[in-house]
Amino acid sequence: MIENYFKLFGLSEAFVIDQVALKRQFLLLSKKYHPDFFVNSTEFEKEEALQKIATINKGFKILSNTNETIEYVLLLNGILDPNEKYNLPGDFLLEMMELNEKIADAKFENYAIALESCKNEIETIETSIYADVKDYIEKYNESFYSQEGLLQVKEYFFKQKYVNKLKQELSNLS
Repeated sequence: MIENYFKLFGLSEAFVIDQVALKRQFLLLSKKYHPDFFVNSTEFEKEEALQKIATINKGFKILSNTNETIEYVLLLNGILDPNEKYNLPGDFLLEMMELNEKIADAKFENYAIALESCKNEIETIETSIYADVKDYIEKYNESFYSQEGLLQVKEYFFKQKYVNKLKQELSNLS
């Protein structure tokens, strides 16, 4: 079973997290379970505090990162399998393959101009794929929930993962 970090931090399940509230809760929980406060406790209590602080840190890391939060919400709702190999639409893969070739060609062309062109194309793609799920991601909570919406976010998640790989490749060339 997946740990529910939203409950841990007293937050509503959402794709967009109130980062101020998250940080506030993180600091409160960190103070409460910090190992330094368990120096004179039993070994069991020390181990329990260490496990709790590890859970708090992991939850904070996930909920502080938009992409990780999206993945986490999909996992929490059983929409995503941790080892899933998702089949993206062929037209999207073709577009990514062409962009990947442009990035590779940039090494041999007018380097700076070609890299800038690839960067702009990636930004356009990111804007486009986000536009399809923007409203759902920004409005999603326990009362605004649909299986169809989550499936669209799942496709967005895998597309964004692919785009992030290209961005990383591009940044390695810069």
